[in-house]
Amino acid sequence: MPSDRIVTSKDVLGALMQLRRRGHQAVLEELEQLEPDLLEYALEQLGSVHKLVLDGELSPRLARRLVRQTEELALALITSLRAAHLRLWQDEHAPDGAEGEDENEGATTDPPRPPPSPPSTEPPPEEDG
Repeated sequence: MPSDRIVTSKDVLGALMQLRRRGHQAVLEELEQLEPDLLEYALEQLGSVHKLVLDGELSPRLARRLVRQTEELALALITSLRAAHLRLWQDEHAPDGAEGEDENEGATTDPPRPPPSPPSTEPPPEEDG
């Protein structure tokens, strides 16, 4: 059965390398600007996990470690999916024959942001009915 898989191991490894190179806080701050609603939900859930872990009578040190690992998991998932979507977007908008040329680049660098969409000058389409 065909898959619509877009995230590759390279995306995941690139996200993990970015987290380790830049640090969790820098990635959190960037995602707060780019994906505020998604990050807000993730942080709320991480707070709930932290409370549950502490209520489970684990040592504070172990609780912090578990929450940190959960945070890394969430950040790696979000950043790798964002990188994969960016790559897909770039491949769809690349000139003919230019797809996949930079396949080995970008695993250890931050993905470039797509250019902003220009405002539409056309009036919205009228609805029938």
